Parts: sequence; structure tokens; C-alpha cells
Amino acid sequence: GIKKSKSTTMMVRQLRTVQQFRLSLVAYLVAATVCGVESFSALWPPLRSRPLPSTRLLSSSMMMKSSVYIAVTVDGFIATPDGDVGFLDPYHSSPGKPNKYDFESFMKTVDVLIMGRKSFDKVISFGPELWAYSETPVVVLSRQQQDNLVIPPYLQQQVTCSSKAPEELVLELSEQHGYQHAYIDGGQTIRRFLNAGLVDQLILTRVPLLLGQGIPLFGDNNKAGDSSTTTTNNNNSRTNLEHVETIDLGNGLITTCYTVIASSNDTG
Repeated sequence: GIKKSKSTTMMVRQLRTVQQFRLSLVAYLVAATVCGVESFSALWPPLRSRPLPSTRLLSSSMMMKSSVYIAVTVDGFIATPDGDVGFLDPYHSSPGKPNKYDFESFMKTVDVLIMGRKSFDKVISFGPELWAYSETPVVVLSRQQQDNLVIPPYLQQQVTCSSKAPEELVLELSEQHGYQHAYIDGGQTIRRFLNAGLVDQLILTRVPLLLGQGIPLFGDNNKAGDSSTTTTNNNNSRTNLEHVETIDLGNGLITTCYTVIASSNDTG
């Protein structure tokens, strides 16, 4: 629509600005080598009078969009203490009314799925008949060696493993592969991307259930005593969200979409 067209135009303009800066920087380095930095600064006044492109400009124009899409109980849990998500089964068989935030519609916009090791192991334990991501490329984040990651034969051409930091991985996937939209999945992985300021959109479906204990999506309120659980953001900073839309799916399910604005300690 018109909104998407304006957003695309803005991104193209920003990207051109970055590309022009890169070309100017190359020219600067060549001239600085031949003439010396002081003499070249007189040849290129913008170097003195105009600041360099900010990190925010670079990230918004060069990095892909990252979205979280996940179901969470009313008390904030995404799984039982042992990682089981069987309590979601009744809602898979009766997912509610079709809408623009349903899983199939969302997946049509996704270029790559980035998920944690535990989440991947849980998903593949369901077997190939329940693999829900079609042929979408998948990157599994793991601190272990890739040889330790067991990838089923039916996913050999689709799944890769990475131990890179979120910032490095996003830059690699956007620049080298041209991906524009990443789906971030798994509790720890979601928190890591939030901590890095790399989540652009949250789509949360609240399940009408009080689980009581389990693995939380955010925060450190894990009653199961999982030592791997961390606060939502480093340094206890807040993340500001803008409410986009809330949809009643029926069957007790409520889906809310938020745009991530910035952390409270963002001074840019």
C-alpha cells in the first residue's frame, strides 16, 4: 500500500546516502594517502562541517527487519519448566478466526528464521510431519560446535548453525544473503536480540491459561529456577513499544502487534 511504498522509498534514500558516504570515504582515503590528511581536508569541506552517518542510520538502512512471533500464557510463560508446549495443542487444532497475523500470513513475509538450539531440538522432536516452516532457511544459534548439532536429513539443505553475536549475524544475513525479514524464535534468543536492540516488531498471542510456572518470555520471574533466564534488557533498561493493533481471534486467543521503538537509555 501507500505506507509500504513510502517506507521503501525512505529506505532506498537512506541506503543511497550510506553508499555515497562510502564512495566519499574511499576518495578521502586515496587522497589522504597521496596528499596528506591536512591538505585533503581543505579539498573536502563536508568532512569538517558535516557529521558522519549515525549508527542508527546505518542499521535502519542496511539491516533487515526482525520480528518476534510467539504464543505466551497470561502469566507470561512460553513453555513448562521442562520445555514442553503441549498446552498449546488445543489451540493448534482450533486456532481461531483467520486474520492478517495468523501464522501462515506471517510466514509469507519471512526470509529467514533464527532460533535457539533448545527450540530447534524441541521442534524437530515432533517429526517432519509437524515441521511448520516449509522451506524457509533456518539459522540455529548455538555456542557449541556445529558438529554437535543434529540436523535431520529432511532439513540438511535448509538449516545452518551459527555462534555469531546477533549483530554480526543480522549484518551477514542482510548483506550477504539479501534477507529483509527475520523471524526470531526461542526465549533466550528473543532476549538476546532485544538486548542488542535488533527486534523491530513483537506479535504476541496470549493464551487463556495461567501456567503457574515455566519458562518465561521476558524477565527473570522463572519459578522453575532456570539459571539461564535473564532480565529482558541489559542494565535493566526499558524497551518502549508502540501498540499497533489487537485482534480477538476467538477461542480465547488475543493477538497483539507492537512496534519496538527504543530502549529508555537510547540517547540517539
